[in-house]
Amino acid sequence: MPLPPSIRALLHAAPTTARIPARGLLSVRGRDAPDFLNGLLASSISKTPAPSYSIVLNAQGRILYDVFVHIHPDFRDDADPHYVLEYITASPLPSASESDSPVVLPLTKFFRRHLLRQDVRLRDLTAEYDVWAAWPGSNADMQPREWAVAKSGVVEPVIDASEAHSAWGGPGLLRDRRAAGMGTRRLVRKGDDPLESRDHEIASPTDYLLHRIAHGVPEGVIDLPPGQAFPFESNIDMMGGEHLVSRARTVSVRKGCYIGQELTSRTYHTGAIRKRILPVMLEPVASTPSPSSSTTPNFRPHLSIRASHLASPSEDGVRRPRPRGTGKLLTNVHGVGLALLRLEHVEAALRGELAFDLDYSAEQGDVSTSLPSAWTGGVGEDEVKSANDDGRQWKITPWWPEGLPVRTNGGA
Repeated sequence: MPLPPSIRALLHAAPTTARIPARGLLSVRGRDAPDFLNGLLASSISKTPAPSYSIVLNAQGRILYDVFVHIHPDFRDDADPHYVLEYITASPLPSASESDSPVVLPLTKFFRRHLLRQDVRLRDLTAEYDVWAAWPGSNADMQPREWAVAKSGVVEPVIDASEAHSAWGGPGLLRDRRAAGMGTRRLVRKGDDPLESRDHEIASPTDYLLHRIAHGVPEGVIDLPPGQAFPFESNIDMMGGEHLVSRARTVSVRKGCYIGQELTSRTYHTGAIRKRILPVMLEPVASTPSPSSSTTPNFRPHLSIRASHLASPSEDGVRRPRPRGTGKLLTNVHGVGLALLRLEHVEAALRGELAFDLDYSAEQGDVSTSLPSAWTGGVGEDEVKSANDDGRQWKITPWWPEGLPVRTNGGA
């Protein structure tokens, strides 16, 4: 299904490219580089270098870094693997203060702590290269994905076996497969323009933010707070970093030991996924203008999102308590954003039983949910009434992958 018109109006219709700020780049090179990375990254790194997307976990199975694994633009020799890891160094949000953005230890320091006697050389390339993203524009047709769903609710993209090695691109150019339509990422020498600048519109970092929000893609320390975010609740399973014969995994449950593996594997096999990150529209309570920079503020990240029953008292006249648990607002700009929400609340909202509001005393607003365009399959548009007494309605447009259920398992 197409994006809601109010969201589409914020996006570039033509092919677009933008430099992504606040990106750190770490060169990992040497004969033992694949084994070294396999001990730290949650996805498998092949002996033959190939680009991918992955995460670094702590011992408790929580995300420390989300990283793109590029192949160095000058890579030529399989006997001397040369990777470049891209990670975020600071919040790109204008509304995020230092207190909102968790302090992140530079990836170089973290990796040096784990470097023993391997033939691996680490070097910071942040001052040498920029990262540019390019994407096809909001009018482009997107190929639907197929999915494999585990009993726990973990969802993994299924790819053709012929794509297994080339799915993420080649030296210097990475296909961003976190969601259909995300485009590509390219390492470009400082001061140079990317190849895409010849026939793409050059946009701002905010345009890239809007692009990934519209696709339901979390990224960096605001959406994935270091030491707090769990990979499956953060949709990392849907982003397909490790390519097997039939499916793509960003979080491996098959390879050998890596940091955070035990809890992650246990969750995959015996746990239940009860939260997900979803894109949201933020609309003021008093009126319903289209989201724009002039009418909608950028809210401070990590504000609580409350769910409340739409029907005031129950049949016996007793007021029902608020549903247990709260959500959390993450990246947001120009009236759209990402939010971590309980799936049982989302299901109830789709049935017209619950509504969400932002728990912020100075700047109240409703938070309406929409499911990512990458989650294709298509059910109809629903309208969910506001929990406020003005009777206003706000629209939610979900997209579901074919055959993907919302799995709450009825737990807390």
